[in-house]
Amino acid sequence: MRKLEPDLINAMRTSLADSEDYQFAKKNGLWRPAITHAAAPWVGVKELNNDNRGEFIDMIGLTVDRKHKGEAYCMAWVQTILAFVELELNLISPLKSTEGCLDLWNSTAPYLKTTRYPVPGYIAIWQHGNSVNGHAGIVLRVFDSYFKTIEANSFGPDGKAQGIFTQERLFNDGGKMRLLGFASPF
Repeated sequence: MRKLEPDLINAMRTSLADSEDYQFAKKNGLWRPAITHAAAPWVGVKELNNDNRGEFIDMIGLTVDRKHKGEAYCMAWVQTILAFVELELNLISPLKSTEGCLDLWNSTAPYLKTTRYPVPGYIAIWQHGNSVNGHAGIVLRVFDSYFKTIEANSFGPDGKAQGIFTQERLFNDGGKMRLLGFASPF
């Protein structure tokens, strides 16, 4: 079960108070723009010492399992955004509450997954090589050969700072991370 810290809820609501687009999405029950707009204010939140820690990052880590010890938090951040949209729009996502990227992918019903043609608001999920480790982000925009995301536990534009940043990803990257596909949260 996803559960948000009260201070985190307040911070998220404050960050979105002046967003006309988010308020419109919330009023009309539009989950896709609600997710992308709820994710946007997080861009630029940095880890304290590049150690998966920081005031908000520690709160994010509590959303799923009520503990955070500096582990990878990309999926915990995705789950935080889902929990917020569930709360604000009075929805319940059928996706498993987990911090494991591959766990989420493997437990998601086929009708909620696609390997092609994602839309903004979907969750992109990768696998690191053949390991049990993965990575996740929220899709913002989709182009012919690439897509733009917001990803936690990622490097910023300077290539040094770690935190929550936008990324541009190729559909067929061929790098160390293999794109498994995209999950629809609702």
